Amino acid sequence: MIFYSLIFLLVFCFIQDVKYRGVYWFVFPLILFTSILVSVISLNEMLISSLFLISMMLMLTLYLSIREKKIILITDGFFSIGDILFLAAVIPLFHFNEYIIFFTLGTSFTLLVHLIVQLFKKQKTIPYAGYMSLVAISFLLLKDQIPF
Repeated sequence: MIFYSLIFLLVFCFIQDVKYRGVYWFVFPLILFTSILVSVISLNEMLISSLFLISMMLMLTLYLSIREKKIILITDGFFSIGDILFLAAVIPLFHFNEYIIFFTLGTSFTLLVHLIVQLFKKQKTIPYAGYMSLVAISFLLLKDQIPF
């Protein structure tokens, strides 16, 4: 039952982000809570994945700051706080190596889908958390069939 609640929350996140370019703030704690309930990984592994996410956000901030020759906050037009909260909320669903694969493939998928959508409808922003929700659903449903 909790697994299906998580799937519902991820679908809700997708619909909201694609339609409104934002997700209600309370959805992320609910995703985190249900992710913890269905999780089988250790707190230590969650911490390592969290450190990976933090390091990726810091590297992106450093890269953008060097490129723009001034301090850039990635939440100012690059990533929304909701996108970062989503990436943090799904950490309990993945072992560290799975999280890296999820993050990498999910981001690539998101960019690919956005490029395809741009052919039909011009959009300035990418519904990153929404598209990543689809990737998370796919991983959850196909996890036993994917060799990691």
